[in-house]
Amino acid sequence: VGVEVKLANANKSEIVYITQRKAGNTVYGDLDNDRKVTAADALIALQKAVRMISFNYDQNLKGDVDKNTGISSSDALMILSKAVGKIDQFPVEQ
Repeated sequence: VGVEVKLANANKSEIVYITQRKAGNTVYGDLDNDRKVTAADALIALQKAVRMISFNYDQNLKGDVDKNTGISSSDALMILSKAVGKIDQFPVEQ
């Protein structure tokens, strides 16, 4: 979608393109992009939660499985729970 934006204190405008991303093919909890949810993904989420690593947009989308803002130890625990079969789906999938 193209949106025309008038720039403040300027006599020109600029077209800004906004892309809406759909989660249709997203495997929530899959942070290493192997299309599976495993304990390795839970470890990656935990590393993000304690700020050892940073995430890109897709990892933030797939890692926030509890529907709270940001990646936390709660997300890591849910990812691990799904990896070992204790839960079938994440809150973000409901």
